[in-house]
Amino acid sequence: GQADLVGLSWSAGIAVFFSNAGMVGFYALIATSFPTALRASGTGFVIGLGRGGSALGPIVGGILFSTGYDLPVVTIIMSLGSLVAAVLIVVLMRQSARVNT
Repeated sequence: GQADLVGLSWSAGIAVFFSNAGMVGFYALIATSFPTALRASGTGFVIGLGRGGSALGPIVGGILFSTGYDLPVVTIIMSLGSLVAAVLIVVLMRQSARVNT
């Protein structure tokens, strides 16, 4: 946490900068995981799933808060999606490395 709004704004801005940069990198990684004939459709499908998750995230957070969970618990529950994504990315990179060798 930050002591004031300025510190929080800077922290959020830096975090968003790096998360957006990471997402652009994932687009290239995702594209290489599909055969050439399906590359555009597959990448579009994955991006669409991500956008769906972006729409559902605030809804799920609101439901968790409304059921009485406090901020630390909601934060941990919401971060589990990122943990699953990180594991899947590592698996995808290993599969891609095996195919390319």
